[in-house]
Amino acid sequence: MHVLFLVIASLSQVFGSTSELGSLCDLSFKSKDQSKWISISCEEQTIRKKVVDVNTGALLDTQIYNFDQKISSNPKYATDFQIQSESETYSYDSRVLEVNTDKPGRLIIGMMDEDIDVRHPELAKFLLRNEKEVLDGLDNDGDGMIDDLYGLSFLSLDGLPNSVSHLIKISKDEDRPFSHGSHVGSILLNGHEDLSLATYTFPNESKYFYRISEYFTNVSRHMKKVKVRVMNMSLGTNMTLGGPPPIQAKNEQDYLQIRSSMEAFIESRPEVLFVVAAGNGFWGTAVNLDSTPHPTIPGALPHENILSVGAIDRAELSSDLESSKMTYFSNYGPQAVDILAPGQSVVGARLGGGSLPKNGTSMASPYVVNKVIVPLLRMNESFTNQDLIDLTLLTATIPNIEKPFPVKSGGIINPQRALHAAELLKANPDLRIEEAVTRVFDLEGWSLADIEKRKRLWRERDLVRPVLSAAR
Repeated sequence: MHVLFLVIASLSQVFGSTSELGSLCDLSFKSKDQSKWISISCEEQTIRKKVVDVNTGALLDTQIYNFDQKISSNPKYATDFQIQSESETYSYDSRVLEVNTDKPGRLIIGMMDEDIDVRHPELAKFLLRNEKEVLDGLDNDGDGMIDDLYGLSFLSLDGLPNSVSHLIKISKDEDRPFSHGSHVGSILLNGHEDLSLATYTFPNESKYFYRISEYFTNVSRHMKKVKVRVMNMSLGTNMTLGGPPPIQAKNEQDYLQIRSSMEAFIESRPEVLFVVAAGNGFWGTAVNLDSTPHPTIPGALPHENILSVGAIDRAELSSDLESSKMTYFSNYGPQAVDILAPGQSVVGARLGGGSLPKNGTSMASPYVVNKVIVPLLRMNESFTNQDLIDLTLLTATIPNIEKPFPVKSGGIINPQRALHAAELLKANPDLRIEEAVTRVFDLEGWSLADIEKRKRLWRERDLVRPVLSAAR
């Protein structure tokens, strides 16, 4: 029999006369036998526990622990308490979680990924928490979604997208494990203080695919509710019939089911720009998504509100981009993949604190959101998805125009050039984007011959639009 309880008897000793927990105890994790998902959340004077069946989503148990004193999130009371599950006891890392609620003017970024460390200092202050919801198996705010605290977690069917292993206390940062969602999230947010992050965990096991349509429907509704403007998807599903991750469909039927649900999801939110990873190939070898029968999705999907990103062998944009190469693992394709960005040894958050470098198109995708898309929207929030894509692609750095990279733009993101073109558009609303970019080339000292070569590439890759965006 599964047993889980908070060691409540020790709380008065730990916290003194006042129980100071606040949002320190929002977490979720699987039971030892992997059959149940346990979620715990704090409100002002209660701690709530919910248990659901991993496979069916059925609510198995709810419990409420009440306290006489009001619970708050005072940092000075950030002391560990314990959670005991069956025969294992974990020390819970009780770093303070700063709730991000009523902060008007913030740009809402969505992230569909694995679970994240909600207490990491590079992530916690950005999390968008729904203060009208509590963790009790009910739809408290009447929006049709149960327990949507921070977003939606696929397995636990609630809004607690926490990484399980943040319960394990580790003293040295270098020993802390990798968390894909935490790493990607920190790249998305780095350097910006005016963002809020809505998180959605994606199933990483094929046995859950039968619920994928329901999941996407719920995520779409939540995105509409909180007004997500940009969604990063550093994930991929393919049909490799025995190959390695990302997320493998076992057969064509599964693959087509996932693809259909994913396409319907993206189409349901036309106001959102989906920035997606192109994928890391099969068995570590890059794949041409234009010619693969069952390519990695969403990286290969053709929708107009998708920006597909591959990776170069750099951790940051630097002055030596002329010698940069596409990484050996990055998927490509002049039709499917749009642009390249740093994707090798990119530094991001580590589970439980600290940071570490990682490789992947998963890192390149949020890099584009952080360095290009967010700054463009901050300059002009009326930019359409197509405007954002055009400014990103047309301003790309192409080290050798005679041998462009095998992606639609032919090159690598150039944030400074994209923002310069956006400034010209703001000052001259009647300009087309390609005209603004051409003026930037001229200001950079390009020769007429080089500008014409770039325009020829635009025509060959069908990158130039004949009409102005209605938003401008």
